[in-house]
Amino acid sequence: MDRKTKPTASWLPKRRLKAAPQITSRQELDDALAELSAIDTRKRKLAAELKKSIEHAKNGCEALQLVKVGRSTVSFSDRSKELQAAVEAYCNAHRDELLEAGKKSLELTHATISWRQLPKSIGFVDGVDEAAVLAKFEQRSLSKIVRACLATIAWISTNLGQFLSVSFSLDKKRILQGVTDGTITDEDLAEAGLVISGGDDKFGLKLSEYSVAG
Repeated sequence: MDRKTKPTASWLPKRRLKAAPQITSRQELDDALAELSAIDTRKRKLAAELKKSIEHAKNGCEALQLVKVGRSTVSFSDRSKELQAAVEAYCNAHRDELLEAGKKSLELTHATISWRQLPKSIGFVDGVDEAAVLAKFEQRSLSKIVRACLATIAWISTNLGQFLSVSFSLDKKRILQGVTDGTITDEDLAEAGLVISGGDDKFGLKLSEYSVAG
């Protein structure tokens, strides 16, 4: 029974197995591998051509993303950054005038401006990381005592204490809760090399679809 079909494209091998192939000889094994290799090579070639086409289209699009400002020509990105910075500065300075009492957003003709409060989080002061903070607790011998106790308990109960290790990490959520309820002071945070970030209102800008009148 003829198990070969005619190639449908010039890049395919001349000898190919039929649909739902079952290999019964070394020749058919070679034919199958040849087609697999051809498909893989073609796939990579098409991917390379696609990448080149995308790169060409991207370069062409970037060349169009320019706008005149006075006598200068600037990119969309740079101009947008300038305008957004100016908008944010004005809105922050005139927030009370722009917003109704109790409101945090305002819908304008071309955009909606808003403010939202960023959640507070625990971070590190410059030059300090989690390892450095944990090292301070090590110096106080607290973690060493905990490790020793746990190792002793593990040895007594399982006789495998020598194969166990204990690691520590900062529970930032509980630290933040401690700051909130007053059990952790600003001095405690500073001593540990920690700092609170967030909690401030962040300006937001959602632009509307612009259409040219007429």
